Amino acid sequence: MLFKSTRITCNVILVLLTIISVIMYSSFIESRIFSYVFSLLTIFIAGVITIITFQTIDGKKQQKTLNILFEDCDPELFISEMSKLLSCPEKMRSLVYLNLSAGYLATENYMPAIEMLQSVKFLNTENEHLQRPIYYCNLADFYMKVNDLPNASEALNSMKAALDHPKLPPPMYELYYNAYMLNRYSFNIKQGIYDGAEVFLNLMFEKIKQKQTKNDIKHMLGKIFLHFSRTDEAIRAFEYVVQHGNKLYIVTESKQYLSQLQGEIINETNPDL
Repeated sequence: MLFKSTRITCNVILVLLTIISVIMYSSFIESRIFSYVFSLLTIFIAGVITIITFQTIDGKKQQKTLNILFEDCDPELFISEMSKLLSCPEKMRSLVYLNLSAGYLATENYMPAIEMLQSVKFLNTENEHLQRPIYYCNLADFYMKVNDLPNASEALNSMKAALDHPKLPPPMYELYYNAYMLNRYSFNIKQGIYDGAEVFLNLMFEKIKQKQTKNDIKHMLGKIFLHFSRTDEAIRAFEYVVQHGNKLYIVTESKQYLSQLQGEIINETNPDL
């Protein structure tokens, strides 16, 4: 799961400072004292503009980088671009670590993912309640991918507890809760428990717009269909991932499942081969 930082812009401050400077200029243009004050004020406004410009560019760059994984499904390029943001202030660096962990989890190179998660420090207490659910979500995902189910269960329980934070806005709660449920059903499937998974995943597939998540859901549905010997539905699910998953590791897995299923169909059709 990825995290996009949010900032309150300084546009209002900039406008007020500009108005004040104009009033001061009109009233005291002949004053030598004002000449000095106005110079300082101009420098300060220029600094605010620089900060706003930097934040805007940084925000656009971050969103463009997130879309490499969200929409283009290219985790390797995402990791490369997101790594360039590690030079950001330490206060913001944990957000980059969280995003990098999501990138590595979308590959089969899982150890760097846990290294990124171990590097996370909740220095930004103002946003800690927004970061912790993502941290535990990615941690649970890691443990499931390496088949450490006891630690995965513990991480999922910690994520569920983090969702109870009173400052968590309702839209963020819904987003994180859906991520929690996707991981919970993935955890259940690993234990051979399929109750309710298909219905929930189909609902999420229609609701969620991000291509990466839609591919993850289809991959999970494919494995459910495979378990219940619903071959045609499994083939369609895995074919979706192959067609839309680009460079996600689940594309390789889906191709393997398809090869297996299509081989079984050939054997059933031509038993003498």
